[in-house]
Amino acid sequence: MARRRGYVRGWIAQTFNWRTAFIAIGLLGVLVAPFFRLVVREPARPVQLHADAPGFGAVMTTLARKPSFWLLSFGGGMNSMVGYGLLFWLPSFLKRSHGLELTQVGQFYGMILLVGGVAGVMLGGMLGDRLGRTNRGAYARVPALAFLVAAPFTPSPS
Repeated sequence: MARRRGYVRGWIAQTFNWRTAFIAIGLLGVLVAPFFRLVVREPARPVQLHADAPGFGAVMTTLARKPSFWLLSFGGGMNSMVGYGLLFWLPSFLKRSHGLELTQVGQFYGMILLVGGVAGVMLGGMLGDRLGRTNRGAYARVPALAFLVAAPFTPSPS
């Protein structure tokens, strides 16, 4: 499905322009949303009131003393910065440096996101859960190592 959407967006953008592609896909989302709401039900969650739960300030004070909180926050911020940078930069790179048409960029990029995204989420989650049974630090180490392994394969601006 992601491949097809990438193809459609690329075709619309190439045939018309990128603004029309944004509007068309956005309108499609607005049309699908009511049907999605009818089909997918929100699971019931019990209401839990904890009178003895610590306040926001107490939680922030506890977190501020933990180096792991600061390192994970920094790592998450860096991951977002690089990830979103690539998300916006890679299509232009493929178009300029490799001479791909917008439709081809949509197909190629859609497949990268589909295959890489599904594999990364599934394998990372399974590996993190398996290693996390014996070492809770694995929940942070697995994505960090995946990021380091992927870094050499990331295209650089040319």
